[in-house]
Amino acid sequence: MDYIIVPTSKCLYQKWQLKLLQWSANKVKQKGKLIFLVSHDYNHFSETLSFNYPNAEVIDLPDWAKEWEVKKGEWWGGIPNKYESVKWLVENKQFNPSDRLLFLDPDMIFTEPVDLYPKNNEVIGQKWKNFSPLTEYPSNSIDSIMYPFAITFYTLKKIVKDYKEYCIDIRTKTNRWESEMWGLHYALEKNNIKINPIEDLGRCTIWNEDNSLITSKLYHFPNKIESKDKENLFFKQDYTVNLTQKIEINKGRNLTDKILLSNIDQERTDYIYENKWDTTQLFKFYTGNKGYLFFKPWAGGFNNIRMSFEQAICLAYLTNRTLVFPPDYNMYLLKKEKNNFNIFFETTDLGVKQINFKEFCNLKDIEPNLDRLKEISKVTNYDSVANVINFEKIPVPKKFSKGRSIINSEDIFDDSEIIYLDENLLGSFHQAIYSKYETNLKKLVGKYVVYKNDLRDFAWRFINYLGDKSYYSLHVRRNDFQYKDLFIDGQTLYNNIKNIIPEGSKLYIATDADDDSLFNIISQKYQVTFYKDILSHLNPEEYNNDWIALIEQLICSRGIKFIGNENSTLSSYIYRLRCYMNDIQDKSYYLNTVSNSPSSSDLLISEQNYQSNWVREYRDISFFDQSIIFVSIASYLDTQIFDTLKSLYEEVSDCNKVRVVVHLQDIEEQYEKLLNLDYPNLEIIFTPNTQTQGVVWARNRIKDKFINEPYFLQVDSHSRFKENWDLILINQYNSIEEPKVILSTYPNHFDVPDLERNYLNLPYNTPLTIDRFVNLSSDIDNRLKMKNLPSLEDYQVVDTKWVSAGFLFTRGEWVKQVNIPEQMIFSGEEDSQTHLSYLKGWNIKITSEATVWHNYEYKTIEDIPYRTHNNQYHLEDNSIEEINNLLFNQNYTRSLKDLESYLNFKFKTPSKTIFIALASYIDNDLRNTILSCINQSKYPENLSFGILLQYNDKLETNESCIDDLISKYNIRLTKIPYQQSKGNAWARSQVENLYQNEDYVLQIDSHLRLSKHWDEFLINEHSNLKGKSIISYLSPSFFKNEELGIDYNFDNLDNLSLLNIPKITEITNEYWPVFQGYSNIQPTNGLNKMVSILYCGFVFAQGDWIKEIKNDPEHYYTGEEFALSIRSFTHGYDIYQPTKAISWHRSNPNHIHHFKVVDDNDERHTHAVGRLRKLIFNEDLGRYGLGNIRTLQEYENFAKINIKEKRVYT
Repeated sequence: MDYIIVPTSKCLYQKWQLKLLQWSANKVKQKGKLIFLVSHDYNHFSETLSFNYPNAEVIDLPDWAKEWEVKKGEWWGGIPNKYESVKWLVENKQFNPSDRLLFLDPDMIFTEPVDLYPKNNEVIGQKWKNFSPLTEYPSNSIDSIMYPFAITFYTLKKIVKDYKEYCIDIRTKTNRWESEMWGLHYALEKNNIKINPIEDLGRCTIWNEDNSLITSKLYHFPNKIESKDKENLFFKQDYTVNLTQKIEINKGRNLTDKILLSNIDQERTDYIYENKWDTTQLFKFYTGNKGYLFFKPWAGGFNNIRMSFEQAICLAYLTNRTLVFPPDYNMYLLKKEKNNFNIFFETTDLGVKQINFKEFCNLKDIEPNLDRLKEISKVTNYDSVANVINFEKIPVPKKFSKGRSIINSEDIFDDSEIIYLDENLLGSFHQAIYSKYETNLKKLVGKYVVYKNDLRDFAWRFINYLGDKSYYSLHVRRNDFQYKDLFIDGQTLYNNIKNIIPEGSKLYIATDADDDSLFNIISQKYQVTFYKDILSHLNPEEYNNDWIALIEQLICSRGIKFIGNENSTLSSYIYRLRCYMNDIQDKSYYLNTVSNSPSSSDLLISEQNYQSNWVREYRDISFFDQSIIFVSIASYLDTQIFDTLKSLYEEVSDCNKVRVVVHLQDIEEQYEKLLNLDYPNLEIIFTPNTQTQGVVWARNRIKDKFINEPYFLQVDSHSRFKENWDLILINQYNSIEEPKVILSTYPNHFDVPDLERNYLNLPYNTPLTIDRFVNLSSDIDNRLKMKNLPSLEDYQVVDTKWVSAGFLFTRGEWVKQVNIPEQMIFSGEEDSQTHLSYLKGWNIKITSEATVWHNYEYKTIEDIPYRTHNNQYHLEDNSIEEINNLLFNQNYTRSLKDLESYLNFKFKTPSKTIFIALASYIDNDLRNTILSCINQSKYPENLSFGILLQYNDKLETNESCIDDLISKYNIRLTKIPYQQSKGNAWARSQVENLYQNEDYVLQIDSHLRLSKHWDEFLINEHSNLKGKSIISYLSPSFFKNEELGIDYNFDNLDNLSLLNIPKITEITNEYWPVFQGYSNIQPTNGLNKMVSILYCGFVFAQGDWIKEIKNDPEHYYTGEEFALSIRSFTHGYDIYQPTKAISWHRSNPNHIHHFKVVDDNDERHTHAVGRLRKLIFNEDLGRYGLGNIRTLQEYENFAKINIKEKRVYT
């Protein structure tokens, strides 16, 4: 059928009926779109209802029944809604004239699929039992039809006007409830429509007699269902208010009632588990037209045969072939002489195309025997247990192969028209086949390889008798079981199950044991039931004895817990069924040969004790990967974005498995055009092209939309995709047995246009390697240029040295971990994401099979440009600085050396900038200090000075004393009269305001001398330290002769490794430590010693330190260094001394101390001491408080002091 139309009303009474109807349609795999014509129900307006039914169209309509009641003054039930909604459908819904419409009442269910082919001017429907024309309306017909009926839209349109008029007229004249049924009849007759009644198309339960075995494809249940003793078993009106009522199927008085009740009872459970799975997208690329696949099943027992069947269906799907059924044959251990799969399975719809053996032989004009078929086929009988068939162009991961050999699929499934699999298929399909379609195969088998509905309905009567999920189940195999070592006695069996099944519980035992005495002990402990016990109560109509084992599987599947038999494929399938069913809580794999606990592993991938692919199932058989790929596409004035999206959506396996975000930087017209395409799961960020800020900015705005999707794909807006690109990429990623992987390359080129998709002739990816620097003449530009290596071959996975922006696929976590700086227009983006990815622990790979192609010419083959390059950016390009910053100024999981080794390329080490912070208070040595810094440095051009000049009116310390230097060097100067100064710490805090993001900061006193190339030495030393580090020490001294202007007597020039090691000797009552200088001189031995005290007269750190640990302006002098040391430590900084002296501090400074000038020195000191006390007691000091990386106690432990108790430990 093309459509199934159900007129109904919006109320609870109809809601569950529609749910049951749709469930039954799904169960029998009924073809045709469901349309529910839902009229409003004024009489039930208080029932707040949501009429949402998956894959069904629900159309809300007026309450014509209420309208009839108001106009006519009498109630005709919902009948007016029926004919009015049909008329509305004809007038408002678009159909093709030849479309076949099946009309049903809501109180109907399917038991078999219905597929009727009414011609134009013909209707096919259920025969109206005991039809007779109305006296008032003569008729020449002796038969008529009723719901359900099938009709073409052409015919329906022809009769609909008369249908409504007859309904109204007959009701008005006769007041008969059935006036609508007659209305339909007379409308058909008036328009000369051929009436084709079917006796048992949709039987009404009221027609059935006791013990009747008559069945039909549709059941209609308007009346009460009673037992032979007139006991009310079910009535739809009662059920509306009690959807959990007990339904006693086996009291039904005929087969129709029992089947109906069984289905109503089943619908409340997940017994028909496949109904919940939507397979709409499963066959997007499957046609079955590539040839034929014949299989001769495995020669073992039924469940081995079932495995052959499942594998054959999967292989037909994967190879795009039509499945050829074997001829009827004698199945091992079964009683019937000849069997086939249609005896046990629903075979009318297996998902894949199919043909029976006889029809196939007729089609090929050959004798119907296997030997003749072999002659025209490619015959293969590979071992499906010892080998894995690999359908992908990537190595099978070891966690899947588990020691088995690998056979590549093309070695077996070539272009031969007919493939003949000769009795070789055994094992669970999802363990025997490696494919990107893993989830598709699981859905295919789970949805379509199901036992016959007749069989399942019959089994449900057993389950219903026991009480669904009110019993435990146990399988014990004996008679034909070849694993005799697994035979255990009754006592051992009881010992193994007693801690799983509570004593006194109902226990169903499925067994082929002839001697029930095996279960004597168990029968004493439990309420034991066997198949034969229930059968004697059911007294069923005739059934197939070969179904018994299958029925027992289904019974066991609904137990509270199930305990199976080791190495039994029957038990294993029960476990799989339980995994499929969402309402089964305990899915553990219990074995009756093991005491107390379930099997060690639930998942195939994590199974360590792998035996064979037929031995058991795993829970992941029911895990359907629904992972979403977040797709990022930035587009700038690029008309190819439309074809890119078209290719993406056409070739994706399932539109619901992608979330695409496009950042369109374009004109408004293109934005509106893109919106009108209405692709599913597409989000558009629109920025007028005049306002864009570069490609990195554009991509980062896309990443802002990321919400933890499992996978991330970034492509350009001029790309093409391969069929099932999403499944291929996910499979490629998960086949690489490493935790953090990026797949990336420069995709192969495609031409614009290429309607024939010739780009598919370039099927292999190429790895990338570093070629050279982009700018060879620059000393600081580390941007790189790539080159392609030779293309890969099938099954290769290799390292690649570059993360391309035009094709990048990885796990979603990458988006959060790798943040690309935005201050770059274009060049530098790929450098940044390559370096950051690798440094943060991601491995960059590429596989052989290409999934994406890229156009590199930005114009068509007719030389017509399709995009415009952006030459007007609203940001400054800092790509060189950003790349150098991430390479040289940050700490990562991997080191810069690791990156250089991986890339096999050495970066240019750029000179680092240093901010020299100088607070000078009436100091005539300031000029000499500045010049020493400059003249002794290796890279004076990289030095910047921030100076607070606190001047007086003397020549060497006045306001203009260093003005001549400002024009020569990079000096940022703030001047204040010395009377306005607020002390040493305050002055240093003012200097910090002059910092401009230099790489490093050097805070020194204004009377210092430095050694040659001090800048290079400090940067090198600092780069070898880990984490957040400070280099600080008490500089040795020198003297100056003011009269001669000569520096002299530099301490320790003959041994620069001798440095003072700060040693705290006392904690004063004011909580600051005593650590007098030059009292603990020791050699460094070439090591950076970690110390507890920094000296404010020499502090070297990364620039972040001056922003994070700002000097507290309310400190004065005493305690300043201790406070800075504590704050730096608790913010995560370690304090190191240099390995040698590189600076000297003037011992006879010719400058004045602030505390000797001001009158309120004591008050300032007292306030500073109070600040220190607040710091130690962790009171609120705002940004000048302790950090939260480490605690004050950790500092005390390191420094071997207790500040609050004023103790120093030796």
